[in-house]
Amino acid sequence: MLLFLVIPLLFVTGTESSAPLLQTEDIIPGQYIVKIKSHDLVSEFREKMAEQSLKSMQSYGGIGHVKLLFSLEADPTVLVFELDYKSLTLVLSHPAVDYVEEDGTNQPDDDIIEHPDTYLQTQPPSNWGLDRINQEESTLDRNVSFFGNGFGVNIYVIDSGINDLHRDFECRALKAFDVFGSDGRDCKGHGTQVAGVAASKTWGVAKAASIHSVRTLDCRGIGRTSDMAAAIDWVTANAKAPCVATLSFSRKTSSLTIDNAVKGLAESGCLPVAAGTNNVQEVASDFNACTRSPARSPYAITVGAIAWSNDEKASFTRFGVCLDIFAPGHFIRTTSSDGNYVTASGTSLAVPFVAGVAALHLASGMSTQDVRKRILEDAIICTIPDAGKGSPNRLLYTEPGAY
Repeated sequence: MLLFLVIPLLFVTGTESSAPLLQTEDIIPGQYIVKIKSHDLVSEFREKMAEQSLKSMQSYGGIGHVKLLFSLEADPTVLVFELDYKSLTLVLSHPAVDYVEEDGTNQPDDDIIEHPDTYLQTQPPSNWGLDRINQEESTLDRNVSFFGNGFGVNIYVIDSGINDLHRDFECRALKAFDVFGSDGRDCKGHGTQVAGVAASKTWGVAKAASIHSVRTLDCRGIGRTSDMAAAIDWVTANAKAPCVATLSFSRKTSSLTIDNAVKGLAESGCLPVAAGTNNVQEVASDFNACTRSPARSPYAITVGAIAWSNDEKASFTRFGVCLDIFAPGHFIRTTSSDGNYVTASGTSLAVPFVAGVAALHLASGMSTQDVRKRILEDAIICTIPDAGKGSPNRLLYTEPGAY
């Protein structure tokens, strides 16, 4: 995992006398994430920007556009601004600034592929993922029970929202935070599917855990880097312990802002579980999970997906040293946002299997550090025929309950 530090973060521009500008793909024109070097410099910097903002409104000022959109709660050294070229130059030259990152759009783990119900007649048992993770052999034994149920643990699903009224959540799902200031409704469906694998009554691992919706993706499944960081930061500031968080989303590039937010989340005592992400572009050089955030974060458990047949790595999942473990992610039955159920595939759905198992362990009183260690140590090794270059050959395992 430490190898990710030598991978280029983003395109970087800057001079010796100015802070670096971290460039990205799918930029939001004129919107930037500004990182201040330390907490004691934030007030002075904000006062300076407020002064420049007032000047920008004067016809004689000659100062560029400056508008503070918001700052993070747990980490107030991160601020999001609207800036034009003049004001960007001013910000980059300010001695309090550590770096500036272009804000951009991100999306759920290159999205989940839904399958018609007719697939169920010829494809694996609908609960094969639950069946696979509680046994060491690949031949399914139809035991889908687990030792424990996650009662008392809080699972934060940072995603597109959750249909909290779905009958399979049994009133255990709550709308916690919505970056859009809306009601947290899942108009995309992605978040409800992830939550269903983590903790729904029928298809979930931790069937008694509390589920908290943290919405950061819109109805198209699209979100901003700044909003994703804000959602992670909100969990850092407000989560109830014990806590695990699912991060089934991806940037097309790495993001230092998201990496730092995941680090803060982990250090707060909440366990982040991130998607190794899908590759839908079929570009071999782009299959490495270390090129994406939050997949590359060493503070998260980063998950790849296996297919239902012979423990093979799913064709769509990425590989590399930034992965920590694999879990089922192919033809997974779960909850849907319309109140029904759906069969779907995607690395996004491998994440909640791991988050659910983490919840089982957290419910027993283990610390998040010990849970991470336990998950990796309990994993079935050398069962994936070709895990991909640099990938750990580990498959998720947890103790079965009574059959």
